[in-house]
Amino acid sequence: MTPRIAVFAYTALNLGDDLFLSTLFQRYPYARFTLNASSQYARMFPSANIRHIPVPRNDFLRRSFYKLVKITNFPLDRLMCWKKNAAVTIAGSMFIDPNLPDFELPNRLPMFIIGANYGPERTIQYRQSMHTYFASCKDVCFRDKYSQSTFSDLTNVRHAPDVMFSADYSAYISDHDSCIANGPLVISVIDLSWRKTLAQHQNSYFDFLKRACEQAVAEKHEVVLMSFCKYEGDEKACDDLFSILDTSVAQHTHIYRYRGNISSALKVIGSGYRVIGSRFHSIVLGLAMGKQVLPLYYSEKTVSMLHDLGLNTGIDIASLKNYSTDTTNDVSLNAERITNLQEQAKQQFKALDSYMARITNK
Repeated sequence: MTPRIAVFAYTALNLGDDLFLSTLFQRYPYARFTLNASSQYARMFPSANIRHIPVPRNDFLRRSFYKLVKITNFPLDRLMCWKKNAAVTIAGSMFIDPNLPDFELPNRLPMFIIGANYGPERTIQYRQSMHTYFASCKDVCFRDKYSQSTFSDLTNVRHAPDVMFSADYSAYISDHDSCIANGPLVISVIDLSWRKTLAQHQNSYFDFLKRACEQAVAEKHEVVLMSFCKYEGDEKACDDLFSILDTSVAQHTHIYRYRGNISSALKVIGSGYRVIGSRFHSIVLGLAMGKQVLPLYYSEKTVSMLHDLGLNTGIDIASLKNYSTDTTNDVSLNAERITNLQEQAKQQFKALDSYMARITNK
């Protein structure tokens, strides 16, 4: 029997979320997936058996589409789940107060939640609502201990390291000695202007990154400003940062714009001698590739992840003006630790593995 799986994910060409999907599709190549996404996702994963419920690729039309679905109460989720064996939510920050899951599953359709974190929360009512929702799921595997501990009374809730730690990235990593000597500084840049609590720190954020670029070029390294998600403003932020660089630094600085080519994006990170990460998954990928990483955090999800690994949590984006761009706050993982994390992170799929094996053998 071919498993038919409805997949709920963030499909806005965000490198981290696209890697979630890539991992899922590669793990179950025999399954048939239904995904709410543009047709580009079928082209991105040609070997996966994907049926996509199309949404517009244009950013404005995409927002309008989802508003229309919400206003009209169109049962998009039920359409996705029609004649399915299971549903999978595979995403990171899906459960942030006041956002409640806006999909209703048919009775008895098992839901598996993979790779998410919980919060931040504002009210106890939100936690109670999410407690009810998580209790109804077949399995919930968070990516941090804090999220699991928040719902520790639920026997179907557990945790494992982030899904991105489960992969082997050796094919994308340049020779270590060559990276140290000649590799670029890779900087994951985000747009703070639309984030209410961070917009006031935009200037100090850019000033810090500008100083980091200057330091790298002075040390004879190139610089790559990396956009993980155009939709969320990363490309604009890269362009804005590039525009304030001195000519002597700009000549050695390049912008990488992720548009769906996962392999090329991984090669960029794999080529670097150091990663300065604002995006959560730029930090995870840098660590998983054995890179020297400076985490710049704006959310507790990053702090929780690094704390679980027993690492220094880096620098709060709100406090960058007080810090140097040197390597004092950098973190890294050795090869043995990376190998152990690969095995631990595969536990994200433990329950789904068992379920898929059972229905495949029917």
